[in-house]
Amino acid sequence: MIKYISTFIFFMGLMAQAQDLETLERDLKHKIQYTDTTFYSFDMKIVKDLPNRAVAVVAKFSTPYEEDGFDCKVTVYTVDTTTKKIVGQYVFPNTFTSDAIELSTFQLDFAPYQLNSKTRAFGVRWSYSSSSRVSPYGESYIALFILKNNQPTCILPQLQTSESQGDWDMQCKYDGKEIKRLLLMAPTQNNGYADLIVKSQTIIRTSRQPKNEEDPCIEEELRSPYQKEIWIFTEGKYQKLDTKKSAKK
Repeated sequence: MIKYISTFIFFMGLMAQAQDLETLERDLKHKIQYTDTTFYSFDMKIVKDLPNRAVAVVAKFSTPYEEDGFDCKVTVYTVDTTTKKIVGQYVFPNTFTSDAIELSTFQLDFAPYQLNSKTRAFGVRWSYSSSSRVSPYGESYIALFILKNNQPTCILPQLQTSESQGDWDMQCKYDGKEIKRLLLMAPTQNNGYADLIVKSQTIIRTSRQPKNEEDPCIEEELRSPYQKEIWIFTEGKYQKLDTKKSAKK
C-alpha cells in the first residue's frame, strides 16, 4: 500500500510541475509577444536543482520566413517560477541561418553536467541537415551554460558533437564518413570547474554492388579508436587544452 501511495504522490508531483511549466510557458510567450509567424522555436524547462528558476531557449526570425531559407536570433531566458518575471537573458552573438542545409529547432539539454558540488550546467542543442539523398550531410552542436546571479552565462559557446557526409549513386555504391563526439565530466578541475573530456570516433561506411546483382549490397563499416581531448575552464569559458604546449612545460 505504501508503495502505491508513494507512486501516486510522485505522479501527482509530476502533473503539478507540468501544469506549472505550462503556465510559465504561456506567461513568457505573452511577455515576448510570441507567435508562430514571428518565432521559429521555443523550449522551456524548470531547472532541476533550482525549482524556483526555469530556463527557456527561444529562436526568433530575424528575416521573413521563406520555405527555402531564413535567419533567426536565439535568446536564453531565466524566469523566476514564483513571480514569473524574466530575471536574466543571454543572446547568442551570431545569427543562425537555415537554407539548403536545414536548421533544426533549439532544445534544452539537462544531462548531469556537474561542474562542481554546487554548480550544474545545462546545454542548448541544435543541428543542421540536408534533404539530399544523393549527398546526405548533417552536423550537430551543443553550447553549455550556467546560471550566474540568474544570468545565463555561456561557458562553452559551441562544440560540434557530430558530423556526417556521404555520396550515394541511388543504387549500391555509397561512401560515407561520420564523426561522433561524446561530452563527459572529468574528475580533475581547473579554476573551480570540472575539466571536460571530449571523446571522438570516426566511422567510415561503404557499400558496393555484389557480383551477382540479385544479391544484397555489400556493406562495410570501419570504426576508428576513440580519440580524447581535454577542455579546461580558463578565462571565463572552456577551451581545448593544447597538449603540445602542456608537454613543453
